[in-house]
Amino acid sequence: MRPSTLHILLPLTVVGAMALSACDSRDDQTVGQQMDESAQTAEGSIDNAQSNTNSAMSDAERMINESATSAGNRAESAGDRMEGQATDAAITARVNAALIADEQLKAGRIDVDTSAGEVTLRGDAPTEQARTHATDLVKSVDGVKAVDNELVVKPNP
Repeated sequence: MRPSTLHILLPLTVVGAMALSACDSRDDQTVGQQMDESAQTAEGSIDNAQSNTNSAMSDAERMINESATSAGNRAESAGDRMEGQATDAAITARVNAALIADEQLKAGRIDVDTSAGEVTLRGDAPTEQARTHATDLVKSVDGVKAVDNELVVKPNP
């Protein structure tokens, strides 16, 4: 071969080899088949992404529901405490009204404290009978669960 032909054939051979190596091993597929296969692959990826999104949304919804339930429980607990305080205040008011309305006890200075329906009486009672009567009277007030009578008998001068 002449050198000029060699100079022409060598680059052509290299280009041909490169072209063959760049070809896909599925040369038997048409362009349409290759596009269909790509579309199916894309659909699979979309389905996978949609499944992951649905799973994440379910997890988020579950977390929101758990948070809402927890917040509701805390609010209910706070409401119960406030209701308990309001109930205790109402019991204290009813006990004070009963003591003031009673002939034996209205002249005494009696402090009434209520916690969870348990009433504590502090102060003075004119007689032991009045002290005992105070316990019985307070026990009869609606909502009172127990009475701690700390009244001290001090006769009036």
